[in-house]
Amino acid sequence: MDARSSETGRTKSRWRGIREVVEVGGFVFWIFACLAISAFFLASGYAGWQKNKKIDAQKVALEQEIERLQARNLALRREGEALTSDPVHVERLLRKHFKMMRDDEWVVESAD
Repeated sequence: MDARSSETGRTKSRWRGIREVVEVGGFVFWIFACLAISAFFLASGYAGWQKNKKIDAQKVALEQEIERLQARNLALRREGEALTSDPVHVERLLRKHFKMMRDDEWVVESAD
């Protein structure tokens, strides 16, 4: 009985050692699992932050483009109003672009 109990005692102490290793190994496993999950979320968050930064830059560029186009649209609208309601403006454009003149005018060319 004495020899048997010493074997059982060794077996129990061996199992106790294995159990301690498994418990420590399990603890280490969960630490690494948590670290891996944290690294994944940090990487995802950083990628999302970069994407948002890029989208914000595009938004600013598009807002500037909208402002430029609105100013251009206003200038064209004013030009259209001038063409329909300002005869002096129309006459100036006809003389400049089409070299037109009135019937009672004469063309004098310079000798340059």
